[in-house]
Amino acid sequence: MTIRFAVVGLLALGVLAGQAIGQEPPAPGPEPDVMTMDEAIAIAVSNNPALAIAGERVEQARNQVREARSQARFKVDVSANRTYVTPVPEFTIDTPEGPRRVEVRTPEETRANATVVQPIDLTRRLSIGKQLANLQLDIREFGEAQTLQQLIADVKGAYYNVLRAQGAVDVAQAALDVAEERLRLARAQFEAGVVARFDVTQAEVDVANFQQTLIQARSNVDIAKGDLNRTLGIDVNSPVVVQEQEAAVEPVTVDIPERTEQALRARPEMQQARLAVDLTGRNVDFVSKENDPQVGLFAGADWTANTSAFNPNATTYSYGANVTWPIWNGGITKARVAQARNDLNIARQDLERATLGVQLDVRTAALNVMESSRRVETAQANVEQARESLRLANVRYQSGVSTALEVINAESALTQALTNAVNARYDYLNAVAQLQRATASQPEYERLTSPAIAALSLNGGNK
Repeated sequence: MTIRFAVVGLLALGVLAGQAIGQEPPAPGPEPDVMTMDEAIAIAVSNNPALAIAGERVEQARNQVREARSQARFKVDVSANRTYVTPVPEFTIDTPEGPRRVEVRTPEETRANATVVQPIDLTRRLSIGKQLANLQLDIREFGEAQTLQQLIADVKGAYYNVLRAQGAVDVAQAALDVAEERLRLARAQFEAGVVARFDVTQAEVDVANFQQTLIQARSNVDIAKGDLNRTLGIDVNSPVVVQEQEAAVEPVTVDIPERTEQALRARPEMQQARLAVDLTGRNVDFVSKENDPQVGLFAGADWTANTSAFNPNATTYSYGANVTWPIWNGGITKARVAQARNDLNIARQDLERATLGVQLDVRTAALNVMESSRRVETAQANVEQARESLRLANVRYQSGVSTALEVINAESALTQALTNAVNARYDYLNAVAQLQRATASQPEYERLTSPAIAALSLNGGNK
C-alpha cells in the first residue's frame, strides 16, 4: 500500500514557515493561504512519523515474503582455494629402475568447487513458511490502514478544535461588544441622572472581565493551532488558517446494529485479529514439522589445477540426494508446539477483545452523533430566545423599569447560549468523524487509497 505517496496528486501547498523563539519578528507579510480539511490530511499523510513507521513495517514484511519464497528455490555455492602443504607426504616404491619416491599430493594445490542444491518440500514446511510470511504482510498492511484511519480522525479532531476555539473568540468578542454598549448606555444615563454610579462601575468591571476572556480565547486559538501543526507533522509555530466547515445539521438516527456489523467487517483491527488467528494456527503446523525429515537434491563439480598419481582427474562430478531427520532433540519441538498453541489461544482472545472494543466504539460514537445533532438544533433555538430576552431587558433598562442586573443576567444567558451552540456544532462534527473512524467509512481514506490516486502517485503526479 503506497499511502504516503498517494498525496502527490492531492496537494500543491506552499511551505508553511515558522518563527523560532528569540528571533526578530519578520516584516508583516501576506496572510497564509486558507487550509482546507483535505489539504490538512494530505500534509499529515506526508509528514506523520507513525504512518512512515507503518509503511516501513509493510516493506519489511514484503522482504520477509521474498525471503520465505527463496527458501524453496535452488541455491548455488561456489568456492575456490589455494593450498600449500609442507612437508608433502610421500612413500618409496621399488621399480625396475630402482627405488622411486612418490608424493601423495602436490605441494601446491588450486581447487574450485560449485554445488547446486534444490530443497524438496515433501512435508510442506517450506510452503507453510511462505503462507506465514504472506499472512504477516497482510497484517502489516492492515496495520498501516489502521494508522492512516486514526491519523485522519486525529487531523479532523485537531482541525475542529481550531474552529471551536475560533468560535469561542467570536462569542467572547460578541460578549465584550455587548458589555461595552451597556457601559456606554450606563455612562449616558448616569450623566443624565437616571442611574446610580454603581451601574457604571458594574459595567466597567464586566467589560474588563470580558476583555480577559477574549485574551484567553485568542490564546486558546494559538494553542489549538499548535496542536494541529503537531498532528500534521510540521513546525508548531507555523502560521495556519483553517477553512470553516459548512454542514447542515439535522437530528440524526443511527442504526447501531447495522453500523456495528459494518465495522466488524471492515475495521482494520478486526481484519488483523482474524488474520492473527489464522497465522498462529498455521504456525502450530509449521513448528510441529521441525522433527520431520528434510530432503534435498544436490549436484556438484570439483576442479583442480594440480593432478597427482592418486588424483589424475582435473575435474570430478558428484550428485545425489540427502536426507536429514532429527530423531530426538530433547523435547525442544514439543515445547515449541505448546508455545505456538498458547499463541493461538491468545490470538483468539485478542479477536474477542477486538470485537468487544469495536462494538463499544460504534455504540459510543453513534450515541454521540445522535445526542449532539439534537443539541445543535436546541442550542440554535436557545440563542434566538436569549437574543430576544436581551433585547427586551435593554428596552426595560433604558425605560427605567428594570435594573442593570436584569440586563447582566440576559447578557450572561446569551453568552452561554452562544457558547453552547459553538460546542454543540463541533461536538457533532467530531462525533461524525469518530463514527466514520469507528465504522471504517471515512471518505478521505477512500480517496487516499483509491486506484486513481495510487496510479497518479506512481506517475509522479502527472496525469
